[in-house]
Amino acid sequence: MAKPQSRGKLRAAPDAAGKKMSVMVVDDDPEIRSLVASALEIAGYQVVVADNGMKAAELLGGVGRPPDVIICDVMMPVVDGFTFARFVKRDKALRAIPIIFLSARTHAMDIVNGIALGARHYVQKPFRIADLVDKVARTVKGK
Repeated sequence: MAKPQSRGKLRAAPDAAGKKMSVMVVDDDPEIRSLVASALEIAGYQVVVADNGMKAAELLGGVGRPPDVIICDVMMPVVDGFTFARFVKRDKALRAIPIIFLSARTHAMDIVNGIALGARHYVQKPFRIADLVDKVARTVKGK
């Protein structure tokens, strides 16, 4: 797999304390997880990955500072993306984290459900990595 190139659009700016902005990538496909994580790291983000919603929830419970954005697939084993999003939005400490769904589910009702669950964006697979990184940068900036 080719390593993603940064196009120089929007890069991660540090937060008010000077720390790198962080993104959690939750996807059961190891190639997509790796591609997205690599592109975000090139853009200057700290990245945490999980291969399903259950592992992502466990990671959120164990991190000191929650991620600034979550990118989440919808169709995953164990705990799917919609269930994971409900978990995040019910927790007072986590509910403000913006979620970007990244999914092959392209039916209009899936998109409506994702937005209803509080997603800032619903990106359909296949996708352009530069567009996804741009959406992350804009989401963090508008947080």
